[in-house]
Parts: sequence; structure tokens; C-alpha cells
Amino acid sequence: MAAVEGDLIKLNRRALPNLPIKEGLVARKLSLFVDWGKDPKGPELKGLPQHGRVLSLNLRFSDRYGNAYNYLAFKGVGMPRRSSAGHLHSQPVAYPGEKLDPNVYGLERDHNALADWYYSDLLLRAGARTTVPIAIIRPREVLTKEGERIGIADAVREGYIPRTWELDGRRRRFVPVIYVKGFGEVARLLDMRDCGYKRVAAELGVGVREYGRLLSEEVARNLAILHNLGLTHGYLFCHNVTLDGCIVDFDSVYSGGPLEVVADLRRILQTLTEHGKLGGASELRFMEAYFRNREGIPKEERGELRDWMAFKDFRRKADWLLGLSR
Repeated sequence: MAAVEGDLIKLNRRALPNLPIKEGLVARKLSLFVDWGKDPKGPELKGLPQHGRVLSLNLRFSDRYGNAYNYLAFKGVGMPRRSSAGHLHSQPVAYPGEKLDPNVYGLERDHNALADWYYSDLLLRAGARTTVPIAIIRPREVLTKEGERIGIADAVREGYIPRTWELDGRRRRFVPVIYVKGFGEVARLLDMRDCGYKRVAAELGVGVREYGRLLSEEVARNLAILHNLGLTHGYLFCHNVTLDGCIVDFDSVYSGGPLEVVADLRRILQTLTEHGKLGGASELRFMEAYFRNREGIPKEERGELRDWMAFKDFRRKADWLLGLSR
């Protein structure tokens, strides 16, 4: 990694009054970018095989809600040289349809970071466990794949970074940022094979079977809180659930209706079954934990949930499960 010039544009002192980094040092210490040059200098950040755009370092701290974190994670600081398959990433993470010279990799848009910040903060205040947003930094420069330092304006002019991107049929200015978050556990269900759920179970002080129960119940609780807020995730796959049961990455979140709530449940159960070793009994425990944490389910949504459960193994328990909600 190499330090780059950057400006702090957002810092979460409200949720993190005891963050062990002085505000005046945040931009200087945390403005980093992957250095692919011949002689890289600077702090080493750790990555996971399946997460080229999220790099982290160990740092223990807590938030005002009593949640503990073990990692400082960075998004938008570039990508490691090689993917899990051992090949050079052939495209920058910027965005389909843009004709770019693939020379600057692993960028993050300000829109995505701000959306994730807003919903993460909302969920933490509602009692969920997830990532905590720490800082958003606007870099003045980045590094190319040759290790060349280049200013943002020059990178746009030379076609390394897009000028605009499209959202809902409108063109928006592309503003790259460095987004810093806190994780209790950075590994996701996608990483279970590489990282090992036995390690996480040992860190939690439980056996493997007990870990599976705790994982499913914690995911269910966090999803119920999201749905209580009238929100749906829309992208609950194996890379958006951590091995300690947190739901993360909220740039896809929107206000969803009954069908979207059911879609979230269907996807997360499929994901937990495929990657979290969730069996039939665990599915029922998941549903019990979910409905125990649901509040004020609207009538139309209750009907959709009942109809969906009619096709599941717990169809005979549909009314009982719905009765667990408050």
C-alpha cells in the first residue's frame, strides 16, 4: 500500500466517540491505495481470496451501541495484483459500458458509500449488528497498475477513471472515494471454505453445531430488523453475509413491499443452505428467530408470507410462526 493525498469528507464520531485515531490524522493515515510498483512502501493490508476490493487491517475498537469490531476495512483503495484464480484483473471495477484504459482498479463511488453509510447507521441505531461506517475520504490522486501516481483530474482526462456513470436513467459525475468501515468479522459465507467456520466457532467459544445455530439465528435477527424498518436488501447472497451473522453492503437497499420481503427470505435461506450448512431443522430455527424479531407486519405482507410458507417444509407451522411476531 502507498499513502495518497486525500481530504476527509465524513467522519462518524457520533457512533464512534472512542475511535483510536485523531480526527486530524484520519485523512493522512487512512488515505491509501494499492501500489503495484516495483518497490511498494507503506502498511500492508490483508485481503480475502474472493474480495479483491475489500482490504483490511486488525484494529480492535467498539461503538456507542456496545458492538465490538476487530478489523478496519477499506473499499476504493485499489485491487491486489491477482485474483483468487491467479489471473490479473482485466477490467477496472468501473463500470460496464465505459470504454476505459484498464489502468486504475478497485474504485468506489461516493453514491454507493453514502448509501451504505446511511443504512448501516440506521440499522445500528435499531439494534442490528453490521458494519460501522467510519470515514469517507476523497482522494486527490490514485496509483496506476504501473505504480505511477496520478491526480484524479488527470486520471479522468486520460480515460483511467470515468467522468460519469448512469443511475435511474440519469448521468451522474463519478466521484471516487475511500470508504473505511469497521467489521467484527471480514470473512463472508463465500469465504467459508477458505477461512473455515471452525475458526470462527472457536473464536466464539462454541462447537461447530452450536455455531451453525448461532449463525442462522443472528442472520435472522438482523434481517428482521431490516424488514421492520420497511427496507429490503435485494442482494442477500453469500458475499453479503459475514461468518459472524452480520448482513452487510447496503448500497442495494430500498423500500420494499411484501414480494421483496419474501424474496429476501427466499434468497437468504438458499444462501445459508448452500454456504452455511443450514439443514431443515436449522431452517425452522431461522424462521423462529426471524419472526420473534419482526414487529408490526402489515396485513398484505402477512398474506404473502403465509402463501410462501405454504410451499416450504414448515407450511404446517405458518400460522404459529406468524404468531411469534409482535
